[in-house]
Amino acid sequence: MARNIYKSAMATGLASGKMRASMYDLASFEGQKKIEDIELAMESEKLNKNIGVISDTLSLASTVAGRYGDISEDVSTIESKYGEMEQPEGMFGKIIQSAKIGFGVGEYKFGKETISAKDIAPTAAKLTQQSMFDEAISNIESDDIPNIEKPLEQEFISDEKFYSQNEESIDNEDEEIEEYLKQRYRM
Repeated sequence: MARNIYKSAMATGLASGKMRASMYDLASFEGQKKIEDIELAMESEKLNKNIGVISDTLSLASTVAGRYGDISEDVSTIESKYGEMEQPEGMFGKIIQSAKIGFGVGEYKFGKETISAKDIAPTAAKLTQQSMFDEAISNIESDDIPNIEKPLEQEFISDEKFYSQNEESIDNEDEEIEEYLKQRYRM
């Protein structure tokens, strides 16, 4: 019997130890899970920051490219009047110049004329409007311009003369209307 009591005490102790060990395992598993969640949150935050930086950079590049696209037509208008715009050598220099033009920063030479980036659009608009005005003036012939000194002559008709001329047409219209109404409503 002593052996059975010893075995049962040992079995109980072993079971108790195993239970306590499994509880430690559960606690460490939950702790490990929390640590993994924190690491995942940190990695997600880092990824979101990187994506934000990339997105902001692309947005800025798109804005600069769009602004340069808007101004490129103005640049060609100014070049037609004053001459070619000086451009730096190399691709990087051209990109920087287009960015500066897009932001309205710096001054640029067109032939002998120097124009600041912020004045490119107004200068081009002024040149375009001036050329449109010159074209409109050149298309006007002197015969098209009325002589202001001589007033236009108009014949004034008295009321009696007007009604006598239009009486026949009014009578014809009345008869046509009356005929239509008779057919329509079978009067």
